[in-house]
Amino acid sequence: MSKSLDLSSFELIFEHSPIPLWEIDYTEMFSYFDTLKEDGVKDLKKYLIENPTEFLLFIDKSKITQINQKVLDLYEIDSKKEFELNSSRFFTKKSREIFIQQLDHFFKGDTHFSANTEIITKNNTLKHIRLKSNLIKKDEKVLAIVSTEDICKEKIQEQQFKDAVV
Repeated sequence: MSKSLDLSSFELIFEHSPIPLWEIDYTEMFSYFDTLKEDGVKDLKKYLIENPTEFLLFIDKSKITQINQKVLDLYEIDSKKEFELNSSRFFTKKSREIFIQQLDHFFKGDTHFSANTEIITKNNTLKHIRLKSNLIKKDEKVLAIVSTEDICKEKIQEQQFKDAVV
């Protein structure tokens, strides 16, 4: 099997995965981490709480390189471009806090992150998701493979169970 066929197969797997998948280039963000560390920042979470405008800067430094159709479906959008133009509006207070936690984990050297959070879709629907990120450092690049699984049904079942037990 040739290497180009392998790459083609992986692209098909990525695009047709039943789970929303992303590839995000964090190279610029990690370069900014280095700058902050040189400036004496030791606790990124505290820094972002004290400097809330920096949050948007971190979003800008996170370059979405690929998303599959399931991401578009989850966020109820039509294109990657539309997602990029509106990405900051999909955050809720909780998902903003989770993103800050993820940044803090990466700032401290962790390469994996997982959390349950929520998003607001283009159509203003609140959705609960399970976010998982794995960093890949290759050459001078820092990439993340991210999955964002819709867990709304799980949340409903969990609440129904709690209601039934009480």
